[in-house]
Amino acid sequence: MRIAICGTQCIGKSTLIEDFLKTWPMYKRSGDTYRKLIREQNLPVNQKTTKDSQKKILDCLDRKS
Repeated sequence: MRIAICGTQCIGKSTLIEDFLKTWPMYKRSGDTYRKLIREQNLPVNQKTTKDSQKKILDCLDRKS
């Protein structure tokens, strides 16, 4: 099973994940984030995003099972 956590900056997503993993250690978190892909490929995001950049991000997240 995969669980995704999303939200705006600085609202405690990482803290939630760390607390979740302490409670349920049988789960693990993926190593890299999609942000690394955005930086490496200089993908347009937010208001400038494209269908291609969104597809690459989704494909990246799908590989991190």
